Amino acid sequence: KCKTDYNAKGEPVCSIGTVLDITKQRDSEERYRGLSEASFNAIFISENGICLDQNSTAQKMFGYTNEEAIGRLGTEWIIPEDRQTVMSKMLSGNEEPYEVMALRKDGTTFPAMIQGKSIIYKGKKARVTELSDITVHKQLEIALKKNEEKFKKLSNLTFEGILIHKNGVVIDTNLSFEKMFGYKREEIYGKDITKIIYPKKYHKTIFKNRINLYTQAYEIEGIRKDGFIFPIEVEARNINVNNEEILRVTAFRDITARKKSEKEYLKLFTAVEQSANTIVITDVEGNIEYTNPKFTELSGYTTKEALGKNPRILNSGFQPKSYYKKMWETITAGKIWTGEFRNISKNGNLFWEKVTITPIKNDEGEIINYLAVKEDITNRKLDDQKLIEAT
Repeated sequence: KCKTDYNAKGEPVCSIGTVLDITKQRDSEERYRGLSEASFNAIFISENGICLDQNSTAQKMFGYTNEEAIGRLGTEWIIPEDRQTVMSKMLSGNEEPYEVMALRKDGTTFPAMIQGKSIIYKGKKARVTELSDITVHKQLEIALKKNEEKFKKLSNLTFEGILIHKNGVVIDTNLSFEKMFGYKREEIYGKDITKIIYPKKYHKTIFKNRINLYTQAYEIEGIRKDGFIFPIEVEARNINVNNEEILRVTAFRDITARKKSEKEYLKLFTAVEQSANTIVITDVEGNIEYTNPKFTELSGYTTKEALGKNPRILNSGFQPKSYYKKMWETITAGKIWTGEFRNISKNGNLFWEKVTITPIKNDEGEIINYLAVKEDITNRKLDDQKLIEAT
């Protein structure tokens, strides 16, 4: 802006003005133009409902040149029956996507998804509107509905959450999915599921697996509607609909209970591994399936050497056969046996152990393993022997 003062003769004597740096504004507009031209969806800029600009996709989608589009009411791209809905959404500042029937220049119509947002454009308040053609999605929806009853019956029988999508855009879900994540199908239909149920750190993995048609089950985390993050197992397959469209069916399993069990197992396993007592687990025939480090320390046999062997490898011959027979009769009857063994290590050293053997049963009450917890009492036995010799 500039103001010039003149003398009595009408000659300019001085000028006073202000300069506004619009570099950022121009950069922003150029950035918008670059982004909108790269979009596969139609993008419009409007002020008070009047079109100010459109991208090349909008030209191709609707058939209006820039000269024809600029200055038109935005509702002219919508069928008359839906124009009031569009105006209401625009006036309320709605930013949620919704469906309408779009109207081309030639009078043909197609189903569309609209989403708008208020922005500053060329220094003024304006609204950017993105419109996507969802004809394919609607066709797929019709194709799916032909088998919807069968699909719903089958998918609702499973505890797995089932999601059907195309390139991440939700087409259908089952009841288990709704219960697992807290979203009704109507809430997420037509939206990008990646941004809704996966933490951001997993987005690249999800996209990569989708592009590579990955079919193996893998573990990540999911986000419920209430924001709660929980562990899930995901497995997906592509399916062909009407020999034309490729959809992806994704199954979700809530593995919270499994992870809790794994955590408890790890705690238990760590306790067993670090136990000061020897721990040995055998099958029902008495063949060793597990030993902890204390077993190796005392017996000299590594776990690898002991696996598949019978604990009789430690038998020193001190106890009679009847002693072992009684032990077997007790544990095979499902009872706990407690006693003492004088065993011999791999290098020939004798040692004493106080042993408790417990039968492990399955849900049907059948014995599937035996658990032996053994305490080294060698020093106590030596002390007892010294007392006997001293008396």
